[in-house]
Amino acid sequence: MNDRDAKLLISNLLERLIIQVGGAMDLPGGRLSKQEVNALRFILGNSGAVGEANVSDDGSVSSAVIDAPSEDRIFLNRAAFDRIGPKALDLRLCLDFGTAMSKAWATGADESETLPIVLGRDAAGEAALVVDSAVFIDDDGRVYLGEAAVRQFRPHAGHGRHLYNNIKRLLSDAEVESDLHSWRLDLAIDPTSSNLSRGDLLVLYLAWLTDRSLNALSEAIAASELQLPAGSDLRAVARRFAIPCFEDTHNDGRGRSRAAWARRIMRQGLLRAQVLADTLAGGWEELTVSKLAPLMEELRTLDVAPLESLLAEGADVREPVAAGASRFSSRLGLRTERGLTRQTLLVVDAGAGTTDFALFQVAAGAGRSPRYALVRNSVKMSTVAGNTADMVLTPLLLRACGIDPLSGAPRTPDDFAFIRNDLNSRIRELKHIVVSRGSIDIALSLNTSGKLLIEDFNQAMVRHANELREIRDTIINTTFTPTVRESFGYLGPQNEPYTVSVLLTGGSAALPAVSALSLGEINLAGFRVRFLPVDETPDWIRDLPEGVSRSVAAVYPQCAVAIGGSAVELPLEIDDLRALVVAPPPGPRVLPRSRMSGPLG
Repeated sequence: MNDRDAKLLISNLLERLIIQVGGAMDLPGGRLSKQEVNALRFILGNSGAVGEANVSDDGSVSSAVIDAPSEDRIFLNRAAFDRIGPKALDLRLCLDFGTAMSKAWATGADESETLPIVLGRDAAGEAALVVDSAVFIDDDGRVYLGEAAVRQFRPHAGHGRHLYNNIKRLLSDAEVESDLHSWRLDLAIDPTSSNLSRGDLLVLYLAWLTDRSLNALSEAIAASELQLPAGSDLRAVARRFAIPCFEDTHNDGRGRSRAAWARRIMRQGLLRAQVLADTLAGGWEELTVSKLAPLMEELRTLDVAPLESLLAEGADVREPVAAGASRFSSRLGLRTERGLTRQTLLVVDAGAGTTDFALFQVAAGAGRSPRYALVRNSVKMSTVAGNTADMVLTPLLLRACGIDPLSGAPRTPDDFAFIRNDLNSRIRELKHIVVSRGSIDIALSLNTSGKLLIEDFNQAMVRHANELREIRDTIINTTFTPTVRESFGYLGPQNEPYTVSVLLTGGSAALPAVSALSLGEINLAGFRVRFLPVDETPDWIRDLPEGVSRSVAAVYPQCAVAIGGSAVELPLEIDDLRALVVAPPPGPRVLPRSRMSGPLG
């Protein structure tokens, strides 16, 4: 607790006092909160914590019992309020908080100073640029995050316990303007009944991701030749964060309200996360709900407005803009001598939980940076994504191994449960193999083996692939109205199809059902629209040293949002469009006549 917080709490306490007959002061209910008592002790120079109030059998409340802080009690580390970081022009960090996996990236004063953020190690000990977006609380109250959460949850799968791995869905599913800290955890997530909320776990995960990213950033800079001004504290680095295009993803008409609310939640969450990251740094492996609960109670009331300097200008970056700008700009040919041109870009971000669509009209010309305008009604979201592919693939793999995916026959129930847990823990790895190689020789626990071909997987995904294609075609159909089609007909030969560039990003972009979205064409009453994949490597990646260039290019689709979000200069977004901007019809323009009256000259 600091002096400002203590004075605020005592001021609120004084406002609660009521003057009684004779001038005495009375406190309604006769009780002080723990924080009010701690504020009084802070002003008196005693930082001891307050314990529980004594409650008699008749329900009356006696004086609070003040206990010395226990050995496990942790107090918030407020060092963040005094740090000075490098200038945002010199270094920026972008956090891409994902539904299933999260990423981070940093960029220096120009694009060549690119800093991949290694957030962990995979099973083979190789550097991992992604981490699981997951929290797990075990039966004893131990708290695990990221890959540790997934690992610790495996033995509990199917036994009434839940892995909290849909944290980001709070932003899209919760009621707009709702208080996420009032949404208490159920026993399947927190068996200790600690009174923690889903909002608390959102801040907790962001704190863990922040701490990991900052530690990795320090290591990346130490291994690079990047020079920062003396005295710059990397834990105060300017940061941005990626956020979905919520503006038109909801049919309740509150998409824009949701977008504004989600931005506020993320901004506040990231600022509180920095304080919590400093508090728990080095102690994540010993974290328990008994340590966390009082910290979150204190953190909820903390004024983090002074930490706004941690957020770079334009900190909230819409995911399709961050993902698409760098790569698409390489195609635009900005050095051309041609005048202003407008092109259309469809970004398809296929993650684990959802596949998100957004159509942009991009204006570019000689001597000017591209300007990106989102076509509002194009923002769509489908739950067909990586998790869907996992659910489709799981029974296929079991059948390929001679096991009934429902009953487990001919294996015993215990063996089947063991095999299923092994398969569930490795499903993403196995999916990657079958998609990249076209087949897989399966080898699971308890001598379980078989072979699966990509054709079988694709056949099982047909219905889901059709759903994605229908969303894409609906976006095109509603965007290219008869008026728009007529206008574009004047821009070139009638028999030439109009090209829509398609940029695929996200960890599930390689799925055949997703990659097919960047190919083919559709016919709208004689107006043909051709889809063309954006597969150019951005110029700045090609200009990196050969080894670095190759490794960055390999992870670009999955890390495109974080990479683009950390860029020196984000693409300029103009106001969202209700419809495409098109050329006027050809021929002379005649202004309407108006009768004039009165003296002339």
